[in-house]
Amino acid sequence: LKHNLITYSRSDCRYLSEAIFESAPHVLASIGANDPDLAAMVAKSNPKFKSRAINNKKAGVHHGIIPTSHIADLSKLTKIERDIYTLICRSFIAQFMPLHKYEHTKVILDVHGYTFEATSKKILVNGWKDIFYDAELNDEEADEDQATTLQNIVSNAGTCKAYSVTDKVTAPKKKYNVASLILDMNSIAKYCKDPKIKSLLLEKDKDNDELHGSIGTSATQKEIVPAQFDKGMFVEDKKGNITSTQVCRDLFDMLPKEITNPDITALWFEQQELVAQGKLSVNEFIQTSYKFIAEQVNIIKNMQVSLNIDIHKCPSCNVGILKKTKGQYGYYWYCNNYKNGCSFKVKDEKGKPILNVQKELPKSTGEKCPECGSDVVERVGKFNKFKSCSNYPKCTWKPTADKPKAETTGELCPKCNAPMLKRKSKDGTKKFLGCSAFPKCDHVEW
Repeated sequence: LKHNLITYSRSDCRYLSEAIFESAPHVLASIGANDPDLAAMVAKSNPKFKSRAINNKKAGVHHGIIPTSHIADLSKLTKIERDIYTLICRSFIAQFMPLHKYEHTKVILDVHGYTFEATSKKILVNGWKDIFYDAELNDEEADEDQATTLQNIVSNAGTCKAYSVTDKVTAPKKKYNVASLILDMNSIAKYCKDPKIKSLLLEKDKDNDELHGSIGTSATQKEIVPAQFDKGMFVEDKKGNITSTQVCRDLFDMLPKEITNPDITALWFEQQELVAQGKLSVNEFIQTSYKFIAEQVNIIKNMQVSLNIDIHKCPSCNVGILKKTKGQYGYYWYCNNYKNGCSFKVKDEKGKPILNVQKELPKSTGEKCPECGSDVVERVGKFNKFKSCSNYPKCTWKPTADKPKAETTGELCPKCNAPMLKRKSKDGTKKFLGCSAFPKCDHVEW
């Protein structure tokens, strides 16, 4: 937005208005002028072609994010900004590309009473896929001979000349990640066994092409799912896969089906429709909802069950309780007594605080602090070892020589013309290019 190269960036709409369609030739021309690599794609496009994304009724107040017709020097963009702009441009160009067409061939064989199937796919027109999958056509071309062979099968009888048996193992369903879990929440109706409930959920989303019997909204889903990590219900591995904790599974098993199934969402939608039709008052709906919730709470109370929840007392102040939260470098635990001065923090491992790690004490180096005369010690920091004064925090001296000098790249900063330097992130895991004039200039390239 700051470069005036894209439209309103917080829009979650996936449709464009007729007005955007009319201005497409100017926008496409600007894309080609800004980026020579995209100019070849623009040349293949047809601004008169109207995709299904052009829909005034669904465009809403804020249409989908598209490039503007502004001409700019893309070299002034960071790598991330450039990549985002390119992706938005590709999506816009794709709306004016031919349809992707292919021929699907399916052959069903009956061999001594056993049924076998063979399928193949032959690309006829790659169309809009040229914009996103440059290499895909080559992969498909490898199957073209097979597709042609299957197409040429015209006889209803043949001879089985050879066969082979291959042992395979059924793979388990992939674990959820945050994105796939939210995506599944948008089509939760497929898990409903009750036809009425399923029908109500689908009816709720009949005017939304992206939702197919959903629970929650895009706003609430983004809050609810991450909150489960903080509550200790979910844990996430290094690949982003989500696993439920034992506490989560125990809670699920003890809750009534009315709570664990999506039925209540459908029933509340039905009642809200009655409110809209004037057949049910708002007060009646609220009272009915309160009564239902109270009944479910009482059922759980009367079950007299308890969850085996690990409560970790703060080992520093012995007063507070450790709580889990997510920071810049991942999940960690902190003491909830922080308002009274306890600053205890510890890393998280598989949903639990790491409490058995003993902090390494500072080691004397035999040197003296040049500022206060105290001993210089070697400490273990968050990312590596460093030297400092043993009289810290009264004396904040640190040797400047311990910090390695950043290597120059020979390139100049596009914002201020200062030399660019090779740098590392604080944790040492990521490399990037940064302006030597920092903090006056904050230009970086990842």
